[in-house]
Amino acid sequence: MGPGEQQRTTSRGSEPELDTLARLARLAREDRQWERRMRRRRSAIGAGVVTGLAALTAVVAVTVNRQDSDPVTAPDSSVTASVDGSASALPRASAGGGMPSAASPSASATTSAGASAPTSKARAMYGKPRSGLPWHSGFWTGGKVGTALTERAGTWRGAPMDFATVYPAYGTWEEIRTSSWAVTDFARFKGRLAYGLPLLPKNRKGHWEDILDGSHDEVFRTIARHLVASGHEDAAIRMGVEANGYWFPWAVEVGTVDEYKAAFRRIHKIMSAVSPEFTFWMDINCGTVLTGSRDRLAPLYQMYPGNDVVDGLSMDHYNRYKLLAKDDATWRRAIAPSWAPGFQDGIAFARAHGIGFAVPEWGLDGVQGPGDSPYFMERMWQLFVDSSDVLVFENYFSEADAYIKGDLFQTSQNPRSAAYYRERWGSGAGQG
Repeated sequence: MGPGEQQRTTSRGSEPELDTLARLARLAREDRQWERRMRRRRSAIGAGVVTGLAALTAVVAVTVNRQDSDPVTAPDSSVTASVDGSASALPRASAGGGMPSAASPSASATTSAGASAPTSKARAMYGKPRSGLPWHSGFWTGGKVGTALTERAGTWRGAPMDFATVYPAYGTWEEIRTSSWAVTDFARFKGRLAYGLPLLPKNRKGHWEDILDGSHDEVFRTIARHLVASGHEDAAIRMGVEANGYWFPWAVEVGTVDEYKAAFRRIHKIMSAVSPEFTFWMDINCGTVLTGSRDRLAPLYQMYPGNDVVDGLSMDHYNRYKLLAKDDATWRRAIAPSWAPGFQDGIAFARAHGIGFAVPEWGLDGVQGPGDSPYFMERMWQLFVDSSDVLVFENYFSEADAYIKGDLFQTSQNPRSAAYYRERWGSGAGQG
């Protein structure tokens, strides 16, 4: 979400009992457990094949050497990898205003035997995307969020949704704790949830001691249990949505960086004890500074809690304000702002730290931006393609409400962008 905006949540008249959720979530959980078993089995088979090929190579080498009457030597098992370690910046647009050139991902290694590139971060972390895309892709649907609407959005675009963006209410600690509907509405969803976790409620703005003194540990433990009970024990936890954003009660500033990192680590310990399959994401907003710092990259380097508790960096981006892109020059400014981090910086940071990269919210803005923009959609698509070595997931924020007007599939707010999205994210699924 952007400056000054609040997460919109859907109210519920009653909270379903957790014991009924087991039946609703069982099929989805079994499907995902099967997927994980197959992934581990494929990895084991792959390792066995590699070992077998190495042994066969050794036998062939020895045989050839003997036939040539040469001294027998052990085969060279070293692998020469060509890795573009300098790909910390995205390629610039080509002359004439075309799309950025399709750069080879920084992790696309090749061996002396011509072996294929290693598994992308997306597959390594979550397995094969059900959308068929090279990365996992999802939606915030707006309206009555839930499994039915999310699956309908997948049918509309021509490829199933891998992810759904969700948020609890966060007026008070009790509201955060009891917003189980944010996940129970997705009990039958076979994809994953990107759970926007509030770190503090509205009525306790800046009170980091609420987390650090342990008095609200049960809030985060309860959320974790709700996720597991609904079949989403492998959710992506966005730890403090847009944590550098001054518009949220958990807004991180230079003076509270240490508190934020300590809170991140405490919550990570609590939730991962409930489900070790959760992944945890440091979540920031593109183009937003760390209040109190003049270092444009401070939200990345000063806020980072550490590789031992962070699975990935996630960044939100909308086509609005100073990040508005209407041509090549403004696009370059949008992905690498001179005042704060943007996509170019975040992707480089993720590659340097060996973690995943994600965009859990991105989209058009028809109020503080131009609205319908196939140019913006095209640029986002190419950015995702060019960073597919490290990109784990991206979720479009399809919200029709009057405060943003960024919908793609339930209204005719942005018809040209909607057509482009369906063309790429639907037919583009074949790239997976």
